[in-house]
Amino acid sequence: MPSDTSPETLPTPWLASLWQQLKDNAIALLGLLIAIVGLTLNVKAIEIRELNSNYRTAAFQTLKDLTQLEDIVWELEYDGESPGKSPRTGWATVRLLTSLSILLPDEARPTALQLENVWSEKWEHLSPEEAGDADASDIIHAIEDHRAAVLNIVQSLN
Repeated sequence: MPSDTSPETLPTPWLASLWQQLKDNAIALLGLLIAIVGLTLNVKAIEIRELNSNYRTAAFQTLKDLTQLEDIVWELEYDGESPGKSPRTGWATVRLLTSLSILLPDEARPTALQLENVWSEKWEHLSPEEAGDADASDIIHAIEDHRAAVLNIVQSLN
């Protein structure tokens, strides 16, 4: 007795032919399916690796710029303006940090914006005449908060 899916019981000849071709080429089709799945997984892994690499690059640049901003804050607070260390360079660094936060995961953005807000409120009070007040300390705390957020991102990358 023929099975329900044998070529003899199929309603049309072309369907019977298709069924026979599927049976004859089952191993090749299975190999093709495995290759497609493998390629898809490989592409996904490459995308994740590239994204993590971009995050690392942006994070390391952010850490360098945070250190530069910290140096600018201390210089302005205790030594006053000097060539290469002025509120303008501080503003440029803060803007760069805010821009770099877009390239990082979402948890870096709030601390970058907070740093920009604190800088915009406090930068005018950075001077040797006002040394030791809370303004420099507030900026440094915002820098440290952003640094901690960026370091958490770096540590979470695979």
